Amino acid sequence: MTAGLNIQVGGITLGCTLENERFLGELRENYGAFLTDMEPDYRLAVHACTMDIREDYYEPVVDLSGPCLSVRRRDFTAELDLEKKQGSVEINDNLFAFDSLHRVLYSSLLLRHDGFVLHCCGLVKNGKGYIFLGLSQSGKSTMYRISPGSTLLSDEMVVVRKWAGRYHVYGTPFWGDFPGGTGNFHKPVHGLYFLCKDSSNFTRPVAGKEAVMRIIRNVLFFSRDQGESSRLFFLCSDFVTGILLRELHFLPEPSVWDVIE
Repeated sequence: MTAGLNIQVGGITLGCTLENERFLGELRENYGAFLTDMEPDYRLAVHACTMDIREDYYEPVVDLSGPCLSVRRRDFTAELDLEKKQGSVEINDNLFAFDSLHRVLYSSLLLRHDGFVLHCCGLVKNGKGYIFLGLSQSGKSTMYRISPGSTLLSDEMVVVRKWAGRYHVYGTPFWGDFPGGTGNFHKPVHGLYFLCKDSSNFTRPVAGKEAVMRIIRNVLFFSRDQGESSRLFFLCSDFVTGILLRELHFLPEPSVWDVIE
């Protein structure tokens, strides 16, 4: 029997139908806070099965040909008609493959909805959205540990999307050390901080052009399409014009918030 679930990330809803009841139950448990009854923006017929994986390519390959978006990796293949907003998926029946596919799909779909997926830590504190960006081991998860009274959106990946004239930071089901449960909770971005562990707490301003280049290096982006690359550059350039941009030098302790504006 075919059943389904609707997953919403960054305000974009993917409706997935599938016949594998065991796997459907696992998906419902995993994406609980991100499930919605809202009408899907895109619909996918998902065939989940145990696959005989022989291909050696691990990085996803994303192709855009006219209205057709194609995503493939050794454990999944997806075809989506962006005009009809429907498609099909063949995927290995495990959460790792499904989660990876959704990260890749959202990285492309959000560009069509004024947004992108950013590798960072996103928090809400005192009603304001904060983004902390850095390389692995730079302190993204640490920022949540030393931020009492904050709400974690994700310590791994958030969605940044323009909504009602302002860029908002959204929670995602894509997390690192701390599982997120905020669903599509979002707040306008107040500031973006590039993390640098140091022996004291202080900040320095970051120019817009430098910030754009550093942000783009941390965007989840697999497409080889020039139009999508240009769209991403435009969104990042637009994003930095209305927020605080700082390099944050910090000690791993709550006193860092004394220098965060």
